[in-house]
Amino acid sequence: MYLESPSKLAALALGKDITRGDVDQAFLCVMCGHRYEGNGHHYKPSQKFNNHSDLYPSKILCGYCKTVTTGSDFILKNKCAVYFEGGVISLNKDIDIAAFLFHPPKPPFLAVYGTTKQQHLVWRTPVSQSTEMFHFRIGDYLYSVDRNVALTLACVYRESLNTLNEYREVKAKQEGRKLKPLPSFFTVPTSAIRNMNDTQAFMFSRSVALLREQAKEDTSESDEGLCQLAQKVCQQLDSFEKLLWKANYAEVFLALAATKNTQEEISQHIKNRTVKGK
Repeated sequence: MYLESPSKLAALALGKDITRGDVDQAFLCVMCGHRYEGNGHHYKPSQKFNNHSDLYPSKILCGYCKTVTTGSDFILKNKCAVYFEGGVISLNKDIDIAAFLFHPPKPPFLAVYGTTKQQHLVWRTPVSQSTEMFHFRIGDYLYSVDRNVALTLACVYRESLNTLNEYREVKAKQEGRKLKPLPSFFTVPTSAIRNMNDTQAFMFSRSVALLREQAKEDTSESDEGLCQLAQKVCQQLDSFEKLLWKANYAEVFLALAATKNTQEEISQHIKNRTVKGK
């Protein structure tokens, strides 16, 4: 089990060393809360600092927290990333997130997703010891992710959306119309959901709600094919909705990002992606 500072894990993952300080006595780090025997820095938060509630009762900053809070490497350039002993992988794109969810690195690792231009993320995030239950920080919010919940959500969402679009296409043909497939269930585009820690982000759109009502009516249709398809729509939407409201924000966020690419695309991405640091 990894028992050292998240800042140390992140710094070494990116190939950065400790920033040595002039405090050579034992101290508790004001940021990560770990104890050190030296190389500390006297620290007083500036008036602009807004993470006071995350600080520990100390006035000394450790050398690793000094490293991850100095410059732009951690608070800007790699604010959406997974730090692990083999290096650093990006979480900037949907396919990056999908690769992380389907093929997470060997623990220990640290997963963060910044939502503003510059944020202190690394030292505020616990190190994850498992690929099946792990910590995931989205901006100021820290979540515990059950990987199986996220994977199940991704699978059910993809199947449900495909079935709904199939039903929508059948209904449109009956009316002599041709429609483009719906890209999502939600009022808010899935690309924007990453910037919202709000349950309203997961409200079904009006189009989906209307199709759902139509499907309920069509379950009693004499057309057997349409009736079966309508029943499938209702069952899958009900299943997805139940999963949706049991999951936390990060689990849904990861699941939706993982539905944009095929397994072949994800596997190819893993082979070609850049691993920073080591």
